[in-house]
Amino acid sequence: MGTHSRFSPSASERETICPGSFLLNEMEPDRQSLDAAHGTAAHHLGELCLKAEQDTEMYAGCTIAVDAKGECRFVHALAPLNEEVEHGFEVDDEMVVAVQEYVDRCRILPGEHFVEVRVEHTDWCPERDEFGMELDPQFGTSDHIACIQAGEHPDYPEATLVVTDLKYGKGVQVFAERNKQGAKYALGTWKEYNWQYNFKRVIIRIAQPRLDHFDEWDISVEELLAFGEEIKERLKLVFAPDPPFQASEKGCKFCKVAYKCNALQVHLRNIYAMQFDELTGEPQHDPRLLTDDEIMQAYSAIPLFQIAGDAIEAEVFRRLARGEKAGRKKLVAAHSHRAWVDEVGAKQYMRSQGIDDYKIVPRVMLSPAQAEKLLPSSLHQELARFYTKPPGKPCIVDESDPRPAYRNTAILDAFDFDDGFDDNP
Repeated sequence: MGTHSRFSPSASERETICPGSFLLNEMEPDRQSLDAAHGTAAHHLGELCLKAEQDTEMYAGCTIAVDAKGECRFVHALAPLNEEVEHGFEVDDEMVVAVQEYVDRCRILPGEHFVEVRVEHTDWCPERDEFGMELDPQFGTSDHIACIQAGEHPDYPEATLVVTDLKYGKGVQVFAERNKQGAKYALGTWKEYNWQYNFKRVIIRIAQPRLDHFDEWDISVEELLAFGEEIKERLKLVFAPDPPFQASEKGCKFCKVAYKCNALQVHLRNIYAMQFDELTGEPQHDPRLLTDDEIMQAYSAIPLFQIAGDAIEAEVFRRLARGEKAGRKKLVAAHSHRAWVDEVGAKQYMRSQGIDDYKIVPRVMLSPAQAEKLLPSSLHQELARFYTKPPGKPCIVDESDPRPAYRNTAILDAFDFDDGFDDNP
């Protein structure tokens, strides 16, 4: 059995949208971004708490180290952080609250639970590789799976498979419907355990707590299997003699060759190609202005322009960091801020100069979420008298988003749309 799975469930979205990216990405070295490492640390905390039946608050203030292979450990005095090969992430208030929400939503499910479990999804991958050789078994690791017997809980009259995927990032909102990564985990679990449970219902869930986004896709087993066949048929194209390329936000976001992909650049250029009348060759409208349709087309392309720009910038950075020539650019040290190396000594010196403690170390009130952690749940309702949750800023989303449309248009002019305005609230 091979030790490396070529078809990772997490890459299924890119590989099905753009089959041509598969072999090209395999030729690129593995890279782990800081955001990805941060997510790995959050997953490690969630796994630990679910397996040990603990709450995340127990680890508040600890530091989780993540190496280039995604291996995690807690940093302590006898094993300090090795900054040359590891990133360190504090279990801060945000991580404590966000990961606990994910843990609670998994913990409340009935049935048999599996945490960070290895799932085989070979049956929904191509049978043979680019050389005609039979592929090794393909695996992926699912964050959380619950297998629920029929009638085990009033909410689950039918045997139900629930797959929950934790997304710790805030940059891209992820939805459960037709989510190929979640479907791969569900398909593999169905194959392994259906003999025992005879599943009738499948629920694929996305937990994205830092966006306060929790989404579900509730389908029958028949619908899941049909979707699995769609995925498999599309994945077969990755080994075609001339596999298709397709630029898209979902496909290009985590593509390792986006910085040099001609299909992406052609797609972006075509967006702004002039629209001419097929018969006369004359512009169909005032060439100085975009039509309403062109404005929306350009708006929809903003994420792709950002993806392309970020990918190219990252590649130039990597080349300069390796000491290679990159046009007339160079790397320099950015401006930094002063930091204490001896806080205790600094405090003592400030006190000796007559500065009050409250000025040296300002105190900040706990957030409502932090305050709730100090009180039993029976008192949370009483605490609610002392805080409010203001309405969020208006943001642009797809019509399929379940939230009601924003109606208070009278105050729109008061918002600075250049300050935190984001399509992914």
